[in-house]
This record gives sequence, C-alpha cells and structure tokens, in this order.
Amino acid sequence: MEGSGGSEGWSTRMTEISGRVFYVWAAAVAGAATVLLQGCRRDRGETDLAAGMAALEEQAYESAVQHLERAAKKQPVSASAYCNLGIAYWKLGRIERAVSSLTVAADLIGPDPLPLELLAQVYADARRWEEARDVLDRLSNGMPDTPRILTWQALVEYRAGETSAARDFLKRALVADPTYGPALYDMAVLYKDLPGGRPTAETLFEKYLEYFATFREKRAGLEADPDRVEQILQDGARRARELAKPVLARVRQAVGLT
Repeated sequence: MEGSGGSEGWSTRMTEISGRVFYVWAAAVAGAATVLLQGCRRDRGETDLAAGMAALEEQAYESAVQHLERAAKKQPVSASAYCNLGIAYWKLGRIERAVSSLTVAADLIGPDPLPLELLAQVYADARRWEEARDVLDRLSNGMPDTPRILTWQALVEYRAGETSAARDFLKRALVADPTYGPALYDMAVLYKDLPGGRPTAETLFEKYLEYFATFREKRAGLEADPDRVEQILQDGARRARELAKPVLARVRQAVGLT
C-alpha cells in the first residue's frame, strides 16, 4: 500500500527475504535427497542449483533460468530448484512458466506456504485477481486466521480496488495478532484516506513503529547471544527434516529404495 516503501516496495522486500529463508531450509530436503541419490552414477544437478541461486542473488535472471532448468531436469523432486526457477521466470516476466514452476514446488514441498505465497504474488502482479484470491484462499484454509496470510489477502484486495474487503481482512489479521506490524501499517494507510480517519491512522502507525522497535531489540539480543542463534538454527533444521519426510519418501520410491 502507499506510504513509506509503498505496496510494491513491501512486496519486493518480502519476496527477497522469504526467498532467502526458503534457500536455508529447503537445503535440508535437497541435502537429504542427495544422500539417497549418491548411488546413482549421474550428475545430480547440485552445481546447477547452486549456480542458479547465485545468479538469482546477482539478479542475472537469464543465467539463473538456464542453470535452474538443468537443475530441475536432473532433480525432478527438488522443490528448491522449481521454486527458484519460478522466481527467475517471474522476474523475467514469463508468467505462465513462473506459475507452472511454483505450482510444482508447492506440490513437492507439502505444508510449507512459501511457493503458494509467491504464486499469489505472481498472479497479483499480473493483475489476475481471481487466481491470486484462489491461491490465498487455499493457503487460508490450511492456515486459518494467520495474520501474514490475511494481510496478503488484504493487499491483493487493495490493489484490485476493493478497499472495503481489504479493510475486513486487516481487521481479522489484527484480531488474530493486534501487534502484527504489516497489518498495522496497511490499516493505517486505509484510515488515512478516510474522512475523519487520520487520528486512527496516527494511532495505528505509532503501534507499527513500536512493533519494529521491539523487533530491533530482539535482533540486538540475538546478535549478542550467538549460542541462542545456533540453537534456533538447529531447531529450524530439525523441523525442516520433519517436513521433508513426505518428499523423501517419494525420492526413495523414485530411486527404488523402498
């Protein structure tokens, strides 16, 4: 939405951040799959996957597509390859290919919402509102009353010109979590444009600033406690392995290890 950074800036930052998060834990899936496939005498695509992800970081999207297409061909059960390939296609404006790749990634990764969140954003950027809504409804059904998903739904409605629907989604997000920063900011933007809404907008924006002040304090605390950071990473890796089990079962079946 409008304001400091605007909707496009906010969406771009979310994509960049969430993409990097995906790289971190999807590596657990790819790494475990690599172990299972070590007996196969063939190039498994790890080099192309790493090169494609590096090209994405450098915004060299054509190069990223070339590497990631090869990685996906060699690793047909790699959610990371398909998700990152979808991002590269999206950045190049190849919408249908982005949709196809992200859909495959979503099917492979199971409960992780990132590929579907990216898919919704691809549809929204293409102004394909109904398809964006359908994807977000699917996410919402699996993650009811999740502030992040509700705020995504609000953003799509706002960009589609449905400000009343956007406000309803933001109200639900703030009922679920009254301190959720993105919903506070977006609701402040909506109230700012309403007759007599400026006092409410100012109150919401103050709460939004408090949210980020708390976030900065937590970040400073983590930076001062590297042991806690390591524990958080280990816990995340453990959860990633649990989420990877259904995918790895399909890998075992594909390579004849069942």
